[in-house]
Amino acid sequence: MASKTLKIMFLGAPGAGKGTYASRIAPMLQIPTISTGDLVRHEIKTGTALGDKIKKRLALDDAKPGFILDGFPRNVPQAEAFQKVATLDLVVNIDLPQWILSDKISGRRLEVYNQETALLIDFYTDVGCLRTFEVKKGLADLDKLVELIKTELGV
Repeated sequence: MASKTLKIMFLGAPGAGKGTYASRIAPMLQIPTISTGDLVRHEIKTGTALGDKIKKRLALDDAKPGFILDGFPRNVPQAEAFQKVATLDLVVNIDLPQWILSDKISGRRLEVYNQETALLIDFYTDVGCLRTFEVKKGLADLDKLVELIKTELGV
Protein backbone atom coordinates (compact mmCIF):
# COMPACT_ATOMS: atom_id res chain seq x y z
CA MET A 1 0.00 0.00 0.00
CA ALA A 2 2.61 2.54 1.07
CA SER A 3 6.34 2.64 1.59
CA LYS A 4 5.75 3.68 5.20
CA THR A 5 6.10 0.94 7.81
CA LEU A 6 2.79 0.29 9.57
CA LYS A 7 3.21 -1.19 13.05
CA ILE A 8 -0.26 -1.51 14.53
CA MET A 9 -1.75 -3.25 17.55
CA PHE A 10 -5.42 -3.94 18.20
CA LEU A 11 -6.32 -3.74 21.87
CA GLY A 12 -9.67 -4.61 23.40
CA ALA A 13 -11.58 -6.96 25.61
CA PRO A 14 -12.06 -10.61 24.62
CA GLY A 15 -14.89 -10.73 22.10
CA ALA A 16 -14.44 -7.12 20.94
CA GLY A 17 -13.54 -8.25 17.42
CA LYS A 18 -9.78 -7.63 17.33
CA GLY A 19 -9.04 -10.76 15.31
CA THR A 20 -11.95 -10.23 12.96
CA TYR A 21 -10.98 -6.64 12.20
CA ALA A 22 -7.28 -7.53 11.92
CA SER A 23 -7.95 -10.35 9.44
CA ARG A 24 -9.96 -8.02 7.22
CA ILE A 25 -7.78 -4.91 7.45
CA ALA A 26 -4.33 -6.53 7.11
CA PRO A 27 -4.85 -7.51 3.44
CA MET A 28 -6.07 -3.98 2.65
CA LEU A 29 -2.82 -2.58 4.09
CA GLN A 30 -0.75 -5.43 2.61
CA ILE A 31 0.70 -6.40 5.97
CA PRO A 32 0.36 -9.62 7.99
CA THR A 33 -1.66 -10.17 11.11
CA ILE A 34 0.43 -11.64 13.89
CA SER A 35 -1.89 -13.48 16.23
CA THR A 36 -0.44 -14.50 19.55
CA GLY A 37 -2.97 -17.29 19.79
CA ASP A 38 -1.21 -19.00 16.89
CA LEU A 39 2.23 -18.24 18.35
CA VAL A 40 1.28 -19.49 21.81
CA ARG A 41 0.00 -22.76 20.39
CA HIS A 42 3.31 -23.19 18.55
CA GLU A 43 5.25 -22.20 21.70
CA ILE A 44 3.49 -24.89 23.69
CA LYS A 45 4.57 -27.45 21.10
CA THR A 46 8.18 -26.24 20.86
CA GLY A 47 8.81 -24.86 24.35
CA THR A 48 10.11 -21.54 22.97
CA ALA A 49 9.59 -18.32 24.94
CA LEU A 50 6.78 -16.20 23.52
CA GLY A 51 8.93 -13.07 23.32
CA ASP A 52 11.56 -14.87 21.24
CA LYS A 53 8.85 -16.31 19.03
CA ILE A 54 7.33 -12.88 18.37
CA LYS A 55 10.74 -11.33 17.70
CA LYS A 56 11.50 -14.05 15.12
CA ARG A 57 8.07 -13.60 13.55
CA LEU A 58 8.58 -9.84 13.18
CA ALA A 59 11.90 -10.49 11.41
CA LEU A 60 10.23 -12.39 8.55
CA ASP A 61 10.08 -10.63 5.18
CA ASP A 62 6.30 -10.25 5.10
CA ALA A 63 6.43 -8.20 8.34
CA LYS A 64 9.05 -5.73 7.06
CA PRO A 65 6.40 -3.29 5.69
CA GLY A 66 4.50 -3.61 8.97
CA PHE A 67 2.08 -5.80 10.85
CA ILE A 68 -1.05 -5.86 12.96
CA LEU A 69 -0.60 -7.44 16.39
CA ASP A 70 -3.64 -9.30 17.65
CA GLY A 71 -3.57 -10.34 21.30
CA PHE A 72 -0.12 -9.15 22.36
CA PRO A 73 0.99 -7.51 24.55
CA ARG A 74 -1.57 -8.44 27.19
CA ASN A 75 -0.19 -6.43 30.10
CA VAL A 76 2.13 -3.51 30.85
CA PRO A 77 5.28 -5.60 31.56
CA GLN A 78 4.85 -7.31 28.17
CA ALA A 79 4.30 -3.91 26.53
CA GLU A 80 7.45 -2.51 28.13
CA ALA A 81 9.46 -5.52 26.95
CA PHE A 82 7.98 -5.26 23.45
CA GLN A 83 9.02 -1.60 23.24
CA LYS A 84 12.62 -2.89 23.17
CA VAL A 85 11.82 -5.04 20.11
CA ALA A 86 9.61 -2.65 18.12
CA THR A 87 7.87 0.67 18.57
CA LEU A 88 4.24 0.67 17.58
CA ASP A 89 2.97 3.44 15.31
CA LEU A 90 -0.65 3.04 16.33
CA VAL A 91 -2.60 1.16 18.98
CA VAL A 92 -6.33 0.94 18.28
CA ASN A 93 -8.49 0.25 21.30
CA ILE A 94 -11.54 -1.62 19.95
CA ASP A 95 -14.24 -0.43 22.35
CA LEU A 96 -17.36 -2.59 22.44
CA PRO A 97 -20.11 -1.81 24.98
CA GLN A 98 -19.77 -3.85 28.18
CA TRP A 99 -23.28 -5.31 27.88
CA ILE A 100 -22.46 -6.80 24.47
CA LEU A 101 -19.17 -8.20 25.76
CA SER A 102 -20.97 -9.75 28.73
CA ASP A 103 -23.34 -11.53 26.34
CA LYS A 104 -20.42 -12.83 24.26
CA ILE A 105 -17.93 -14.07 26.85
CA SER A 106 -17.60 -15.34 30.39
CA GLY A 107 -17.29 -12.95 33.31
CA ARG A 108 -13.91 -14.47 34.22
CA ARG A 109 -12.29 -13.42 30.94
CA LEU A 110 -13.66 -9.90 31.35
CA GLU A 111 -12.35 -9.76 34.91
CA VAL A 112 -8.82 -10.68 33.76
CA TYR A 113 -9.03 -8.10 30.96
CA ASN A 114 -10.20 -5.38 33.35
CA GLN A 115 -7.42 -6.17 35.85
CA GLU A 116 -4.46 -6.52 33.47
CA THR A 117 -5.00 -5.74 29.83
CA ALA A 118 -7.07 -2.59 30.33
CA LEU A 119 -4.00 -1.01 31.98
CA LEU A 120 -2.47 -0.96 28.51
CA ILE A 121 -4.86 1.86 27.62
CA ASP A 122 -3.01 4.15 30.06
CA PHE A 123 0.38 2.80 28.95
CA TYR A 124 -0.20 3.50 25.25
CA THR A 125 -1.93 6.81 25.99
CA ASP A 126 1.29 7.85 27.73
CA VAL A 127 3.36 6.58 24.79
CA GLY A 128 1.15 8.74 22.56
CA CYS A 129 -0.05 6.20 20.01
CA LEU A 130 -3.47 5.11 21.37
CA ARG A 131 -6.71 5.85 19.56
CA THR A 132 -10.04 4.44 20.71
CA PHE A 133 -12.51 3.18 18.12
CA GLU A 134 -16.06 2.75 19.38
CA VAL A 135 -17.82 -0.16 17.71
CA LYS A 136 -21.45 0.68 17.00
CA LYS A 137 -22.46 -1.65 14.17
CA GLY A 138 -19.93 -4.48 14.28
CA LEU A 139 -18.36 -5.28 10.91
CA ALA A 140 -20.41 -2.51 9.33
CA ASP A 141 -17.93 -0.18 11.08
CA LEU A 142 -14.98 -1.68 9.17
CA ASP A 143 -14.65 1.20 6.68
CA LYS A 144 -14.60 3.75 9.51
CA LEU A 145 -11.86 1.79 11.29
CA VAL A 146 -9.77 1.60 8.10
CA GLU A 147 -10.21 5.35 7.65
CA LEU A 148 -9.07 5.99 11.25
CA ILE A 149 -5.94 3.89 10.68
CA LYS A 150 -5.10 5.57 7.36
CA THR A 151 -5.67 9.04 8.79
CA GLU A 152 -3.60 8.41 11.91
CA LEU A 153 -0.71 6.87 9.96
CA GLY A 154 -0.86 9.18 6.95
CA VAL A 155 -1.35 6.45 4.37
